[in-house]
Amino acid sequence: MASFGCYLLALAAKSTACVLPAALLLILWLRKERISRKSVLELLPFLLASVVSALTALAWEKLHNTADWIVNSSGWIERLLIASRAVFFYLGKLVWPGGLTFNYPGWDISRFHPTDYLWLLAVLLLAGVVYLARRRLGRGPEVVLLFFVGALSPLLGFVGVYTFRYTYVADHYQYLACIGPLALFAAGCDWAARGRRYVSLVLAACILTVLSWLTWSQSHIYKSGEALWLDTIRKNPGSWMAENNYGIILRSRGKLQTALAHFQRSYDLAPNNPEGARNVGLSYLELHQPGSAIPYLQQAARINPRDPKGGRDLARGLLESGRSAEAIDKLNDVLALDPNDAKAHTLMASALLTEGRYEETRSHLRAALALQPDDIETQTQLANLSLQLRQYGEAAELLRQIVARRPDDADALKNYAWLLATAPDAGVRNGARAVELAERARAGAPQNPFIQATLAAAYAEAGQFHEARLTAEAALQFADQNNLGALANLLRQEIALSENSQAYRDVR
Repeated sequence: MASFGCYLLALAAKSTACVLPAALLLILWLRKERISRKSVLELLPFLLASVVSALTALAWEKLHNTADWIVNSSGWIERLLIASRAVFFYLGKLVWPGGLTFNYPGWDISRFHPTDYLWLLAVLLLAGVVYLARRRLGRGPEVVLLFFVGALSPLLGFVGVYTFRYTYVADHYQYLACIGPLALFAAGCDWAARGRRYVSLVLAACILTVLSWLTWSQSHIYKSGEALWLDTIRKNPGSWMAENNYGIILRSRGKLQTALAHFQRSYDLAPNNPEGARNVGLSYLELHQPGSAIPYLQQAARINPRDPKGGRDLARGLLESGRSAEAIDKLNDVLALDPNDAKAHTLMASALLTEGRYEETRSHLRAALALQPDDIETQTQLANLSLQLRQYGEAAELLRQIVARRPDDADALKNYAWLLATAPDAGVRNGARAVELAERARAGAPQNPFIQATLAAAYAEAGQFHEARLTAEAALQFADQNNLGALANLLRQEIALSENSQAYRDVR
């Protein structure tokens, strides 16, 4: 039971452990032990667990393998050619692990390329040689070859694996399978050095030295994401994945133009790559060029129509281009796929607001807030909409909740204080509370003229007209010096009202 429990943990960690029952049977065969009914019954729980794990992995791949340009579109002949070439790729990397890279170049495999069949012939030749050598060498080489190919089989192209969209081979695919060839190599070294211990020591020292050097060299490329993707681009200039991921790093640093160049390169290398198309489009949006973004966002949405992110991004581009009606249509499609997409509800609210459909806007903002109750941005949008609709009580409650969550946020304090000081609804106004909030906001941002204007309005509502006038005059000087015309006009109104012992009312 303990061994079976450990096996279940291994399967939970990595489904490739499903090859264990077959490996155990091979070991029994290698040792020339009879595979009895008892042995089969003992292995049966392991076999059932491995089958369940393999089927689960296949179902997962089928569920998420939605892009039609992945290996699923290959015919069985192509898959056989891919598998035969992959076998020798992995054996070659074991013989000499040079030129290692995170993402190897893709292979253009076709049943119409005669040279692609050479790998298949080589596999058949290797199998024939191993079989003929069994009388001289025993079953060892056969077991090694069967284990090696069997352990690799889930990753040889017979099954459509999501990562095949990047490349058909990767070093980590053979971590388990390489045990067989390495064991055979060790046995060969032991046979060659039999009776000569110094030969074994020298050989081991040479191997360890070479492997240590290779490990040291290879480990440096993993010191950071930037180092990894730059190394991959250098070794494999056709890696659209590396170009895309390096672009993401550059974008996170604010280097939008440089990032765009890498995203464009990724897209050019693989036009059916949804990530590349999407990131080119998003970069243009961040550069305030929605017209340039839309064709790429349309391409990303077309490649993977069931991905809500693609639909949302396209809707955003349409909205920023002033095509709000089209954005609404696209967002309806997104919400039909996933009614619980909070971001789609928020974006839909923005599009509907542009069209002047206020009640529908409110409905979608409330839906987004129900899905993400702690989303401050959505709460703020709903509060602003309530102000537009002159529903001051609802706006005040929303702003109060925001301040409760962000008690030190100067903007949140300012917005709530402004409403309490200037709302036309006397039941909402609270001058003393407005002063308290505005003074806290000023403490966090003492040079902000908008906060100063809010504090002046709060002083006036609290009946402190002298303080209101002095505060507004100081803010007006800053506004005039910095060409803040709208703010300057507001402050002049506040000053005039304060001189007449009146408070400002925001009746927009």
